[in-house]
Amino acid sequence: MAYVFVCADCGKTYYSAASYMNGIKNTCQSCGGRLVQIYPRPRLGEILVQLGYITEEELETALRIQKSISKMLPIGKIIMKLKPLHDDIITKAVKIQKKSMSFQKFHKEKIT
Repeated sequence: MAYVFVCADCGKTYYSAASYMNGIKNTCQSCGGRLVQIYPRPRLGEILVQLGYITEEELETALRIQKSISKMLPIGKIIMKLKPLHDDIITKAVKIQKKSMSFQKFHKEKIT
């Protein structure tokens, strides 16, 4: 399976046979920015972990809370209540997620 990453700072795209969790170098060779996996499509919480704004444990806690409450709240809102993050951080993560969705839509047949 091919994995696709994008630099959160300069937007450069990288392709790899290794996933983010399997040792891919997580910095951009061009600008030193942080790489974020965009294919296969990550969820918002996973993007925030990859960017280093929350930990795996904080994401797991937020997901447990989301599962336990009767009213389905977006994970971003739950994370913001647990760990105050600036709106710009959530906006950045959502932009990356949208880029991931559009990438998958237009390039799926080339990657699989």
